[in-house]
Amino acid sequence: MDSLRIHDISAKGYHGVFKHERENGQLFRASVTLEFSLLAVGVTDALEDTVDYSLVVHEVLEVLTGPPFNTIEAVAAQIAECILKKHLRVQAVEVAVTKPEPPVKAAFNGVTATIRRERKQP
Repeated sequence: MDSLRIHDISAKGYHGVFKHERENGQLFRASVTLEFSLLAVGVTDALEDTVDYSLVVHEVLEVLTGPPFNTIEAVAAQIAECILKKHLRVQAVEVAVTKPEPPVKAAFNGVTATIRRERKQP
C-alpha cells in the first residue's frame, strides 16, 4: 500500500487530566500517514484521484483544538476515526500525537502516542 504522510500539525489544545492543562492549554503536534493507492494520481496528476491533504490538516486541527480529552491516546483515536469516516479512499491511517511538554518533573522531549487503524471490510 502506498502512503501520504503529513508531518507535525501543531495547535494549542486543552487535553490532559490536570486542571491547569484544561485551563491553560498547551501545544500538541500530530502526524498522520494515510495509506491508499497512489497509482491513479501518479498517472493523472489530478486532485480527485488522491486525498486532499489540506482537508485532512483542517480536520486534525479541529480535533486538536476541539473538546478536550484526558489522554493523547484518545486524541489520536478521534483523529483516526474522523479520517476514515470522511476519506473513503483511505484504507488505513497511522496517527501520532505528541505532547511536547507534558507535566512531568523530568527533562525529556515529550511523549507520543501512535495508533494505526484500518478500514473495516464489509
